[in-house]
Amino acid sequence: MGFVPAIVASFLIRQVGELRTRELLLSGRIMKAHEALQLGLVTQIVDQRDLIPTAQALAQTLLFEQPPGHARGEVPAGQARQAPLDEELEDGVEANAQQRSTEDFKEGVKAFLEHRRADWPSMHAKV
Repeated sequence: MGFVPAIVASFLIRQVGELRTRELLLSGRIMKAHEALQLGLVTQIVDQRDLIPTAQALAQTLLFEQPPGHARGEVPAGQARQAPLDEELEDGVEANAQQRSTEDFKEGVKAFLEHRRADWPSMHAKV
């Protein structure tokens, strides 16, 4: 679509590794729910009719049945990696901001909304 996947890449690398992240981001393919579960990108798959009740039950658990620190996401395991992640996210935000001003980005979004393949302007640029 013309986006720079810099922000999501920081999270994906931590979850599925660099090789799988490259494959997912470069291919841009849509994955099935079972593959996402297998990769650890989702924790469960529910039937569409069970989605809202399942989400509400999880919210109840997180809000009312856990110690206050857990409800705010203060889990020690994530704290060790926080500083480098913050830096990666800042870099990702900057890369995305720069990309959004390009003709490729504009064409990518337009093509996505029109359900067609993008005709990337940078592929036609004279060198």
